[in-house]
Amino acid sequence: MSDLTISRMSEVDVPELLALEKECFDVPWTEKMFRDEIKPEGAASSLVYREDGRIEGYVIAWFGYGEVHILSIGVRPGKRGRGIADALLDRALAEGAGQGCARAILEVRRGNLRAQSFYRRKGFRMIGVRRGYYSESGEDALVLEKEIGG
Repeated sequence: MSDLTISRMSEVDVPELLALEKECFDVPWTEKMFRDEIKPEGAASSLVYREDGRIEGYVIAWFGYGEVHILSIGVRPGKRGRGIADALLDRALAEGAGQGCARAILEVRRGNLRAQSFYRRKGFRMIGVRRGYYSESGEDALVLEKEIGG
């Protein structure tokens, strides 16, 4: 049986997160971006999912203005489809609801059909488009929203 845990992201996780990020995304987050997101509990939900001690996924979300803003979710490609993203997103949304947030919002690349399908399955709906949102490619972002509490 595997040892599975979800825990707070910490400074010691950053090198492993950077390696995972390069596996997950064509335009990976930088070390500074990860370090900036290790925030005090209550202001954000920066979580890592470990299996047998190895980080297999993460979520970063901010809480503010009555909403959870999902900034990024990454899961190791070989571990996708096993419920890791579900567990991380559910935990971040529950923490946000516990902080009084009534909705969740996020941006997803127009071309990321797998992520769009995941978010639709989790109850998100499209509420808008941010044209040219991703500066490195000029790709549009779809803005998705989900009611989570209130």
